[in-house]
Amino acid sequence: MVLLPDKAFEVRKHPTAERTYGFDWDDLGYLEVGETITASTWSITPSGQLAYTEPAQNATQTGAKFTGGLHGKNYRVTNSIVTTTGKDSRSFTVKVSNR
Repeated sequence: MVLLPDKAFEVRKHPTAERTYGFDWDDLGYLEVGETITASTWSITPSGQLAYTEPAQNATQTGAKFTGGLHGKNYRVTNSIVTTTGKDSRSFTVKVSNR
């Protein structure tokens, strides 16, 4: 799994490639001491071509496998979490390219 940084970022993906991306919420400094992730959901805009499968989470990390997408399109992927003390979300852009 590629753990993503906490800056405005994007990743590139070939339309036929399967890539796993995720966040280490503790490493990024978004979890307080003792706070853990209790739920994680993923959304993709626009919907339809890029898909996610195998979403996973543990107490401090979230991730999912991404497949598909159309060459030349950009997709905004958002991971929303619920923790023992609140809610948060982070997003990144997937640029799909044949290169």
